[in-house]
Amino acid sequence: MKQCKREINCYSFYDRSGIEAHLEQMAKKGWLLDKISGLFWTYQAAEPQALRFAVSWYPQASDFDPVPSEGQQTFHEFCAHSGWKLAASVGPMQIFYNDQPDPLPIETDPALELRQIHKQAKKMMISYGLLLVLAFLMGGSWVYSLLHEPISLLSSASSLFSGFCWLVLGIYEASDLLCYLTWRRRALAAAELGQFLPTPSVRRLSQAVLILVGLGMVYWLLATREPGLRLIAAAMLICVGLLFVIVNSVKAILKRKGFSARANRIITLTVDFVVAFALIGGVTYSFVRLAASGRISLWEQREIPLTIEALIGRKEEGYVQEFRPSGTVFVSQSECYEHALRGLGGDPRSPTLRYTIVDVHVSGLYDWCREELLHEYDDYGVTADVDEGDAPYYVYHQTDPAPWGAREAYQLWSYGQPRDRYLLCWDERLVKLDLDWAPTAEQQRIAGEALSPA
Repeated sequence: MKQCKREINCYSFYDRSGIEAHLEQMAKKGWLLDKISGLFWTYQAAEPQALRFAVSWYPQASDFDPVPSEGQQTFHEFCAHSGWKLAASVGPMQIFYNDQPDPLPIETDPALELRQIHKQAKKMMISYGLLLVLAFLMGGSWVYSLLHEPISLLSSASSLFSGFCWLVLGIYEASDLLCYLTWRRRALAAAELGQFLPTPSVRRLSQAVLILVGLGMVYWLLATREPGLRLIAAAMLICVGLLFVIVNSVKAILKRKGFSARANRIITLTVDFVVAFALIGGVTYSFVRLAASGRISLWEQREIPLTIEALIGRKEEGYVQEFRPSGTVFVSQSECYEHALRGLGGDPRSPTLRYTIVDVHVSGLYDWCREELLHEYDDYGVTADVDEGDAPYYVYHQTDPAPWGAREAYQLWSYGQPRDRYLLCWDERLVKLDLDWAPTAEQQRIAGEALSPA
């Protein structure tokens, strides 16, 4: 039989009632709390028994203390005199258990308990406030991008995942903070009557957030079309795990060596910074070296669907191709580029080809994406027009789609002159084509056949 068990701590710091009830259920199943940290709870196998648990706070205690202070030891002895044995502690939080069916409570003054909880809450509120502000800013930026640049956002698994994470984090932080403040207001009123008010719990929400973020990460890893990002993500996850183990090991060693709480905190935070810097720097340096040597690639290596050779009928020497795909269940986007480079035998004055293929997988998003492409140059400035007043520098004008074999076609104009840039529209596909020469009718046909959906 397994003798040790770990679980993720999904309880809020103030959720005394939820923690006590959970630990009592675990004891009935034969698991007795042994250690706690901010992230994990560790249990040891024991005989199933009905125990009562109590969560108390000793504000002067610190997780960096080498040994319990004299006052803390006195507090533990006082609790032991009433039958309460210390199960585990982390910083100010002390968790006791008692095998008596109806033991004397440790806390007898609800007002004092509220003051002790609120001391910890004020420290937590700083981080909660910063995270809420950051979630609001990042979420606002995400919504702005969704409204104004839907193609880039909806075709990027990374952008969707990061925006989703900030959204659920903001919801969780706001819910937890609101629950605490609402409970505290009611608890203060109950304390005036000498009553303890049970704490609310957001444990289910916390578990849901962890599951959703985990599923989101799995989807991101599966959906991303950038193999280099998968490698970076895996390396970063390993670094986070190593950093967690190293920092906690240093803190534990210093506690065993008898370092003071202040010295332990300074050394541990210094080690945290140095190791984090070294790990992230090492991953970045290794990735840059591997990418420069060609051993790994950030983008998929594949032939682009339309080439200059197909358009002009001859093979140009010294040409390189770039293919940058990205996609989600909503939108896929492939950026394709072909150009000549000096040093590879190519003439830098040779023609270049650039185009972007956008496949819309949700029909309701098609017009939205089409409008983005039609108006992407609206912010490039305006020019005075005698007849129409101020007008954008760049404007798409509809043109004949028949030579391209498309449903709709638009050509970009600036200063009243046509440019060799086109927007081609098929069902569920949009193509932005940028040439540096005026295509012939035959080249339009070839391009349309190569770029149209299969």
